Amino acid sequence: MIPIQNLYYLLCYAWNTLEEAERVAIDTEQYQKMPDLFAKVLINGMWILLKRGLDQDYQLQEHEVAGVKGKLNLSATLKTNCLWLQKTTCAYDEYSADVPSNQLLAACLRQLVTMPELDKNLKADLQKIQRMLPPLSSIAFHPRSFERVKLRPDQRLYVFLLHVCRIIAENLLPTENPGRFQFVDFRRDERKMNRVFESFLFRFFQKEQSQYWARREQIRWQWQAPQDPQHLNYLPLMETDLTLESPTRKIIIDAKYYRYPLGGSRFEADKLVSANLYQLYSYLLNQEHRDERSKVATGMLLYPQTEGQLRLDYRFGEHDILVRSVNLNAHWREIHGELLGLLS
Repeated sequence: MIPIQNLYYLLCYAWNTLEEAERVAIDTEQYQKMPDLFAKVLINGMWILLKRGLDQDYQLQEHEVAGVKGKLNLSATLKTNCLWLQKTTCAYDEYSADVPSNQLLAACLRQLVTMPELDKNLKADLQKIQRMLPPLSSIAFHPRSFERVKLRPDQRLYVFLLHVCRIIAENLLPTENPGRFQFVDFRRDERKMNRVFESFLFRFFQKEQSQYWARREQIRWQWQAPQDPQHLNYLPLMETDLTLESPTRKIIIDAKYYRYPLGGSRFEADKLVSANLYQLYSYLLNQEHRDERSKVATGMLLYPQTEGQLRLDYRFGEHDILVRSVNLNAHWREIHGELLGLLS
């Protein structure tokens, strides 16, 4: 299983928040449990936000006020029968920190404090931050709640901290005690880790090398529909996990996160998964028409390393097809060098 220190780096690349992670500055090697690591990230990040001031915005409020303020709600005023007190119910904008981004940060802090497995010192630090927060409306701590948040491009630290909050929200399970939750270690969930692995590789090669232009390439099936061209509209688009292009070379990388890349389990024969090979073959075949580089493009299946290094070389027509693995259990500097070495 990937050490949580390396998982943290993978997530920071996948979220494209490396600079913010460096700004928050935590010693990842101190923590052996993910809730502790994420709690420390939020603690350090929240101190930065509190020192500079929480972001604020205009929020529509509707209250009973003396006189008239903003837009008069006549029906609500008449229902409350407060006119004889010279009061009205009005809707008006108020500049406040009570915005969805701050509400979700506060909700995440509340959730972490209730976790029985959280380190006591971290819990005390979280409670100290809670006492320093201004009054904020309660909001459901659920992955869907994050869809309400709209952030500006300059709110990079908020983006990073809300990514941390969201991954906590997505991996909570209720305990036997009502209202209490525990964090589920998602490193064993291949589906979730596959998304992280794909995004990590894309951002890593986009950021850490300059020889190739990194993108996700959309490829159309090179099929024909002689009887009715409209039939082509039913064919799905293919999209690569990562395409690297230079003036002279093209590499299509398909990332697959399996605990056992050969055969799917430790009990099956050492064979590559057929579906992965078919997918990469389809990419190479259907993009050949684009330019000269495409006719000789290299295809690469990239897996996390489990029991041993995977290094297989094949050739089909003019295409090199490579199967490689990267050891995500190694020290981060070794992972960095190993990934860049794949492009040699």
